[in-house]
Amino acid sequence: MVHPIVLIPGLAGSRLKTHNKTESPEEGVTGGGLWLGADMAPPTGQRSQKVDEQTDVEYPPSNIVGLNAPVYATKAALSTEDPVVTNWKKNLKLKDHNGITPEVEEDQNPQLPKDDPAIQFNRFVDGLDGIANLLVNYELVDVVGSTQPAVKKVNYFYELAAALFNTPQYRGDLDILPKNIIAAPYDWRTGPAGLQQRYQYFSNLKSDIEKLYKPNPLTPGIPVVIIAQSLGNRVTQYFLEWVKNNDLNDGKLWGQAWIDKHIERYIAVSAPWLGAPLAIRLTATDDGFNLGGASLSGIKNVLQSFSSIPWLLPATETQYQYFNTQGQFGFVRKEGVDPGQSVDPSYYTPETIENTLILGGAENTTLKYIEDYEQDPNFSAGEFGSKAITSPPVKNIDVIYSTGFNTPVGAYYYQEEGKLKVASYLGNETENLQPVEDGDFVVINGVRFEKADKTTQLISDDGITNSGDGVVPYGSLAYFKRWTNNPDVPGQKITGYPFVKTEPTEDEAKLGIDLSHNSIIRHPEAIKLIFNLLGISKFNISND
Repeated sequence: MVHPIVLIPGLAGSRLKTHNKTESPEEGVTGGGLWLGADMAPPTGQRSQKVDEQTDVEYPPSNIVGLNAPVYATKAALSTEDPVVTNWKKNLKLKDHNGITPEVEEDQNPQLPKDDPAIQFNRFVDGLDGIANLLVNYELVDVVGSTQPAVKKVNYFYELAAALFNTPQYRGDLDILPKNIIAAPYDWRTGPAGLQQRYQYFSNLKSDIEKLYKPNPLTPGIPVVIIAQSLGNRVTQYFLEWVKNNDLNDGKLWGQAWIDKHIERYIAVSAPWLGAPLAIRLTATDDGFNLGGASLSGIKNVLQSFSSIPWLLPATETQYQYFNTQGQFGFVRKEGVDPGQSVDPSYYTPETIENTLILGGAENTTLKYIEDYEQDPNFSAGEFGSKAITSPPVKNIDVIYSTGFNTPVGAYYYQEEGKLKVASYLGNETENLQPVEDGDFVVINGVRFEKADKTTQLISDDGITNSGDGVVPYGSLAYFKRWTNNPDVPGQKITGYPFVKTEPTEDEAKLGIDLSHNSIIRHPEAIKLIFNLLGISKFNISND
């Protein structure tokens, strides 16, 4: 039996559009333009040279690294007056008072219906087109052991559709994809309450799944398979709780009965079951990081406006033990300590998540959003994230994750001019200082990492040493091992599929493929596994 598929991407996995150009026929670009990184930009030859709609500043496509901005814009200092630098941040930022509405709010005409193209600004591109540039048009190593050249172009979603539904040979036209495979992009800046309030996201997702399931004269109703990556797993978990706990009296089926009927399998890739401490550092400091392939800096205020960030914070103090840090995710340099002495972790005092965020200036945004999550019955039941750490109420769950990467579990900070900064001099390799040993962890450039050969994992009864996928710590990825006997789902089957870090082959290195948090879903072995779980034994690769 072939099951319909719902694809739910991770953070920055849905394309955003920031103006009302739903199409640019002269350039072949669909959905407008706030893409993130080369993976999300339109294919070469179709990329717009217009970097910023407000200023009409133009740059050659080779300079576009993400957020419709050239390289220098994403790395520029906060003090710059360049409109190109400020506009991409402005477009990305949400209003601080609710973390739902974009700061650049274009819905100026309340008389127009909400689906009118004239007011569809600053929101995600819907459907497969919203995620098409993230995972397709990507070259992968041949996964069928063919004698043909080792590297071929693989269009992952199209190949999936062709294998599942025996579609005719395609030529890159999204319109010919069968209706039995859909994507559910979302505004990854917005938390669950905002997704429903602004976009009716969960209502629409429920309706879309019902349409996929709907029987026709030839076949009975067939339940769907959800494939989610990273933050998309938080979205999936919330959606399942939302369906299970609600009954809107609309004459339709709700609750666990709806899930049992409509969801056959849930494939979770790189799931942050317990959250990721990295979210604390990115919210509290202006430490640079990568978002969708773009290297960004000076974006703390933007991130603090995202009501989705608390979704990724470590969940429930009871489970902090599985991060192996005793709940100490941040350490601040003691007052009066000479910076020259502060290369020793003993000169730092542990701080709670809340105090770290306060020191980082997030008390008026992120902490308020945390309160909303604590009061959300679909996410918390008394303790922050307590619903998110329970087994999803689906009968078949497959967990795909990778291990063996140095993964951040905290950071060391110091205060300067009222701001919180990462103590990058602590274990700074560029200054010929060796990484600092810190118990079961190691400190590099002020960041505390777990290591595969050093960090004992309490999540495992055998006391193994291991580490996570470079973003999510091992204990969070492997927390599903603690799920047993979900009373809502008799006979529930949960299977883990760990991938251990390996040195990439020459071809994989050229293509930038590895098994880390974001890349694993592109890796040939992970793709083969997903196909096998879907009941497809052979992955047919196009020769185009």
